[in-house]
Amino acid sequence: MICVNKKIFYVKQLTIFDNHEIRSLEGAPQEVDTLQCMWCYNLESLEGCPKKLHTGLFSDCGIKSLEGLPDRVEGMLDFRNTRIKNLIGAPKYVGETFDVSECDNLESLEGAPEYIGENFFCEECKNLKSLEGG
Repeated sequence: MICVNKKIFYVKQLTIFDNHEIRSLEGAPQEVDTLQCMWCYNLESLEGCPKKLHTGLFSDCGIKSLEGLPDRVEGMLDFRNTRIKNLIGAPKYVGETFDVSECDNLESLEGAPEYIGENFFCEECKNLKSLEGG
């Protein structure tokens, strides 16, 4: 961990589980290997997300938009059961799996990553009528 003027720039793993108070990622370290924010139903925004992120797990959160993510993620991204409507703001490059399954509000794959190294899951997205944009 590198710390300058009490600002943390790097952590290997940042885990936030079942926190109903957190609403944004403002103040997060600039670089995180694994960021896990799960069951944070009031977390609606990814603003303040680390600029360098290897893996992001955000399932079962109130996230409405992917804006705020870095352009490149080497590992996986998991947004299962969030409130996103499209993929605008997703990184252009995801090195491993990109999962937006069970997103009932997902209507469009517009903004999908240009490169996904392994799997792209969008299962059980009830309002997704087309794979256009994916």
